Amino acid sequence: MQLEEVFDGFKNLIIKDKAIEKLAKERLSVCLLCDKRTNNFCDKSKGGCGCFLEAKARSVNSKCQINKWSN
Repeated sequence: MQLEEVFDGFKNLIIKDKAIEKLAKERLSVCLLCDKRTNNFCDKSKGGCGCFLEAKARSVNSKCQINKWSN
């Protein structure tokens, strides 16, 4: 994940935008069923990216590294 995407995700986690929250809800619904997830993280030890999912899902330009959702 690019540093810009990290900042974007955390910014959008704090400053709520209706469209971004809708996108995040859709993305997180996929993450909830993913075997790479541990709590709120995409677990590196399970082959995930290591990201905090609540922020990554809100980074508009981010995509899932295993292609379960995209930007």
